[in-house]
Amino acid sequence: MNEKHWPILGVQHVARHAFVGFWERLYTGYDEEFYQTNIGQPLTPERIADWFAWKNGRPLSAKKIRTIRRYLSLDERIDRDAGTEALQKFLNRPGGAIWRIFWLHLQHPEHFPIYDQHVHRAMAYLQGWPRLEIPRQNPAKVRAYLENYRAFFASFKDGNPRRADRALWSFGKFLRTEYAHVFREPFRL
Repeated sequence: MNEKHWPILGVQHVARHAFVGFWERLYTGYDEEFYQTNIGQPLTPERIADWFAWKNGRPLSAKKIRTIRRYLSLDERIDRDAGTEALQKFLNRPGGAIWRIFWLHLQHPEHFPIYDQHVHRAMAYLQGWPRLEIPRQNPAKVRAYLENYRAFFASFKDGNPRRADRALWSFGKFLRTEYAHVFREPFRL
């Protein structure tokens, strides 16, 4: 190997679109073909079950199947223009904040981004927050989503929202690795 071609890992600050392009290429999360094929399609009982198995990363347990059956009810639909109070009530119903936010995304994918521990961690880091981890309690997760994440995610509006989601997920997941310390410690010569 030529002395001029030894690779190293470094941190470089770039524009938002370059951040998305870099981290999105490292996405190894969920089945993207399934997402692209099914997003925006009618939410039939079978498709709802498939979506939540996709989100779960494996087949659903009997308890989780019972949980998602509630989404078949018309009471579990919400208007895309619902106000903050209605969204808070909707997202704080039984079923867990992350799954309920995912359900909201399935109903209105162009208006409500997916939210989980990884994208929260990415947002927290990029916003300079001292605490990177997602809140533990569902009401706090709902507040973080409604008050912080949606506005943060909207700042990516000049590109493809799904690419931004994948980039944030990849970066947030990376921040949990042993290699992420390069982002947290100052460089010393």
